[in-house]
Amino acid sequence: MEKLYQKLPFKNKKLAPDKYELATIITKLESDDTQIDLGIKIKKDNEIKKIKRHTRTWFRIAHINPYWKSLSPVAMIILSVCSSGFFIYLLITQYSTLPAQIPLLYNQGIHSWTYISKDEILIIPIVHLLLSFIFQNINMVIFKFDRRLVLVINNALILFNIIYLLEIIEIYIMLVVH
Repeated sequence: MEKLYQKLPFKNKKLAPDKYELATIITKLESDDTQIDLGIKIKKDNEIKKIKRHTRTWFRIAHINPYWKSLSPVAMIILSVCSSGFFIYLLITQYSTLPAQIPLLYNQGIHSWTYISKDEILIIPIVHLLLSFIFQNINMVIFKFDRRLVLVINNALILFNIIYLLEIIEIYIMLVVH
């Protein structure tokens, strides 16, 4: 106890606690099994570690996973977002000029168009984006088992997105001419 008291850094020895007082404080702390509060917030530290761990796993998925190294999944996502974004942009900018009924599908049996209201057409790009991301998640699961199947599915979805974009342009041109 004597050596511990001498090592304590007190600048003014007169204000320093007596060595007997210090001994009673130390024994009291040891007997109560209490901890000294250092002001460290463990919760924040754990949240930061949790965020770091999640970002590391996402970086591992993006960089190490060979699924993202090929062009087809990236092109499929980019085409899906761009075509739906283009469709939403056209709907927002031209909504006031759209007629109440918009031709959507041509029925060859009766040689006429199937019409849809202009309020219902707003759902189409949202559904397209949702289905694209659902297919993307399914493809990531399938990729572990059959890479060629995922490549074929992604290429088919790329072709579908190109046709979808051309369909949007055709419908827009038909509405402008009409």
